[in-house]
Amino acid sequence: MENESINLKIIKVWNDYPTESGKYLPILYPKFNQGRILFIGLNPSFSDKVFKKILKGTKYEGINIKEKLNRKNKDYDFLIWLESRAANEKDACDYFAKFHNISESVKLPYHHIDLFYFREKTQKETKKRIGVFNKKKEFLLNDFALSQLRIAKEIINEINPRIIIVANAFASDIINKHDLFKIDKSKFEVNGYDFLEINHNKIPIIFSSMLTGRRALDNHSFRRLKWIINKAIKS
Repeated sequence: MENESINLKIIKVWNDYPTESGKYLPILYPKFNQGRILFIGLNPSFSDKVFKKILKGTKYEGINIKEKLNRKNKDYDFLIWLESRAANEKDACDYFAKFHNISESVKLPYHHIDLFYFREKTQKETKKRIGVFNKKKEFLLNDFALSQLRIAKEIINEINPRIIIVANAFASDIINKHDLFKIDKSKFEVNGYDFLEINHNKIPIIFSSMLTGRRALDNHSFRRLKWIINKAIKS
């Protein structure tokens, strides 16, 4: 299995939390390369329309994706292929279009990961699966979520990116508030971005909302984001 060390840990979470993880298989990742831009999302969506476009023109076109992703199948190589095609084939998935745009603009390849590995249709449903609000209206992550978050941190360590862009407001909140991640905000007034401290290194990290979809950044904010990313990489 490609990227075996990380992917086996994700599969173990699915085995340890069969109820919370649900009836579908998780996302699994192809091999990582160091020194790239890293985009971080919350979790992958489950959209028949999106899957149809990703699979178009491939040997999997026309399959029943719900049956294919049923956890009983355990077709792990397909999961890795699916993630690689969606993120790396430029016209395979609209969600990644802005990531390709930024990557080409700053002349640096990218990786994309999610904090959580289950597929869900809405962020509201995602929140139900990873935690609860307490009486103080603070969102508390459950053990199922925390086990995935620890893997996400390990992935970041392995990629050792040049810069991180968190492209989801809720994912940005989680990374900012959870003590698993050490964020240095001391230079924000000067740079316009923070730093994530990993392996004794400080990696520039930009917290944003989604780059595509109904709540995406407007074109002017996106232009400004690219300017900040380019500035951070050159620095």
